[in-house]
Amino acid sequence: MTTYELTTLDIEKLKDLIKITNSLNNLYNDLEELDINGERESSLYSKKIEYLKITREVEENKYLELELTKEKAKALSFYILKELIKKNFYNNINSIVNKDYENRILRRILNNLLKEYLKYKVNINIQSLENSLELEKVKNSKFISELSNFINNNMQVQNNFEEEMVMFYIEFLENAIENEKNPLIKKELTKSKYFSSFIFRTIETSILETNFLKSPIVVNSLFEADLHDISKERYDALRGSFALPYAISEIIKILEVKDNLYQDINVRSLNKIRQYFLRAIFLFMDDDTLEEINLSFHETLESEEYRKIHKEDIIGESLIKDCFKRIDTDRLEIEKLTLGYDVNRLKLK
Repeated sequence: MTTYELTTLDIEKLKDLIKITNSLNNLYNDLEELDINGERESSLYSKKIEYLKITREVEENKYLELELTKEKAKALSFYILKELIKKNFYNNINSIVNKDYENRILRRILNNLLKEYLKYKVNINIQSLENSLELEKVKNSKFISELSNFINNNMQVQNNFEEEMVMFYIEFLENAIENEKNPLIKKELTKSKYFSSFIFRTIETSILETNFLKSPIVVNSLFEADLHDISKERYDALRGSFALPYAISEIIKILEVKDNLYQDINVRSLNKIRQYFLRAIFLFMDDDTLEEINLSFHETLESEEYRKIHKEDIIGESLIKDCFKRIDTDRLEIEKLTLGYDVNRLKLK
């Protein structure tokens, strides 16, 4: 497939899209401020919600005007990353757990463009396969068809994982916001909630139904797995492989923070965010994997290298231990809120 060359008109339409997305962001800022100030029940908050819904309709029309194809969505994404961002760019999950809220307008657009791009199936490159597979197999049309279906079916399931993980995180975050006593930390947690919703239009659609409170969660990956006859074992393996790097990363980041740094509100709120996200990550993992991670975690705590640096530090390890203790109750809590979610399907007996 030939590479799409963006036209001047495409760029102008993108600029219009950026403008309307900026308007959405301004409304989010207003809602966030009202929420932080305890004005969620005010008439002004309700009005802002209505304005947001109207602006979303305008946004949707802007995407229709772009007349997106797979290649145009790809070209626009590359243009944004190269010409408009021009710097290192965290993926969505890392932007949340690092409280990196820069480029949120472009991030939302990129996520929407990616969704459009992923509607289309992957084309298998025969020449690249020739280097790694037997030539007779490559030339076998049935083999290519089966391989293509296997790759595309896996991708259709995996494409939902990131948003589902963020939805689980928002659920835990909402509970934390309700119970948080420190107003400064509560403010940081609330900012994370609105940012996490803003960058994913699908999550926003669901959470708008309840005015940014708890909302039903649709686990689309399970529907996709059923649709494509993906077995429980393969589905669990896909979820686990997606979640494992994030679990290791967040455990390391939490453990690195020494207790004396928790006097800083920014550090405290950041590690609370990481803790709640780690709980969401754990929902993607089977019991055997969680047991292995827990064992590795305790081996780290007992290691000479760790104790040498963190002999007096207990806060980080207690945050992580709490995540492990909550696994069963977290699974049951999420099960009550979700559509298409079977807690037993995600647990290996």
